[in-house]
Amino acid sequence: MARVCRSIPFASCAADMCCCCCCGLQNRIFGDTEEYGPTKKRVCTDIPFLVLFLLFWAGMIAVAATAFHSGDINRLTHGIDMYGNMCGYSNKGSSMVDDGYEMDLTHRGYLYWPNPLDMSIQLCVAHCPDAYASMEDLAWMLNPFGDQGEKARQKLICMYNVTDPTVDNIYLGECFPPYKADSILGRCAPDLDNVTLFNDMFAFFFKKVNETIDNKTNQTPFDHLAESLVDAVNHGGATSKVMADITKVWWIMLLLCVVAVALSWLALFVLRFFTGVIVWATIILVLAAMLALTALLWFIGGRMRLDLPDNPNFRIKQDVRQMNWIRIVSYVMVGVDFVMIVVIIFLRNRIRLAVQIIKEASKALARMPLLTWFPFLTFAAQLVLYAYWLVVSMYLATAALGQDTLSMGVTTYKANISVRYLALYHLFGMSHAHAVLFRMTLNKKTSEND
Repeated sequence: MARVCRSIPFASCAADMCCCCCCGLQNRIFGDTEEYGPTKKRVCTDIPFLVLFLLFWAGMIAVAATAFHSGDINRLTHGIDMYGNMCGYSNKGSSMVDDGYEMDLTHRGYLYWPNPLDMSIQLCVAHCPDAYASMEDLAWMLNPFGDQGEKARQKLICMYNVTDPTVDNIYLGECFPPYKADSILGRCAPDLDNVTLFNDMFAFFFKKVNETIDNKTNQTPFDHLAESLVDAVNHGGATSKVMADITKVWWIMLLLCVVAVALSWLALFVLRFFTGVIVWATIILVLAAMLALTALLWFIGGRMRLDLPDNPNFRIKQDVRQMNWIRIVSYVMVGVDFVMIVVIIFLRNRIRLAVQIIKEASKALARMPLLTWFPFLTFAAQLVLYAYWLVVSMYLATAALGQDTLSMGVTTYKANISVRYLALYHLFGMSHAHAVLFRMTLNKKTSEND
């Protein structure tokens, strides 16, 4: 079979999907009838960029190694005490804990702030207290004599090194009376239904131990505690908050993905028999869902505005930001709903034509069922890529955390700037790898058609 290169006009060349000479392709094989054949020799192109891609992925592996070595997903959902110990886990040998303070807190799964005037004291407790100390208990706690006082002092929340609390421990600031708290994401949040009781109890207690509230602010003990906790929530990084939410609901997201795939298969099967009904029902249901979502967003935005505290100092920035975004999205949804209704009205004839096309496509899928799996390997590779990126991102959100004490005294742990750059590098790498996988699919289809 001789190698021949035809000379044809450029327009004809473009129409014939490129010939060897006029379009720059080499090594085309033609028979006597001058029909196109497969490419005889395939060679690698863009080798320098392939090297750069491999080097980039070497960096991705280094980022993952750093994340797995320094990060811990559990820190997204569990409290951390004043020494860096994670509540509910054994911290022996942990590099995140201050030297000499590594503790086994397996049976202390909740973070608690025992002193509302000194929020730097953060301890892990076995459970959040379910009741306040009564005035009678407070009086007995400060009484060094008698069994009644010893029994009352057993209710105190004390530092880890205090196992048998005494009156001296109270005056040294090592033990505090309990206040009723609710468990929220592994933290003990003060009960909002008994603010007066909270203030009265600690006012009496601090008066007895000669501690006073900051006169510059004239805050009650509850106000000081609440403002400190709000400050800590506002101080947290957005990435850590997002990853904490994903850590809590990842199994729901996975379940919904499985349900979506199952429903897609069911829809492909049913489309063969009820094409018109399903298409119009889908359009109507989508429109109804969008209208319902719009109404729900308006309702949620209104409720959030009413639920915000009157005192701006007690407002969590994340809640205010979320309320503003919901308001913006509500206005956008109104416009989208209007445009969608107009489009459906004016394109109803095109929709009828689309129904006929879908009918023919359904017949083709019935005769070639393996089309629904194409391209399976690329799809599976993308799923693995997304899972890899998500897991590494969750570890990165807690890697190289540094201790950060706020003005109110609360100790938090926040990722340093280098970890944030690693997270951006990791995000770009995921996007780049996704584009490469997609391009590999196109190249495979092109080679099969040559």
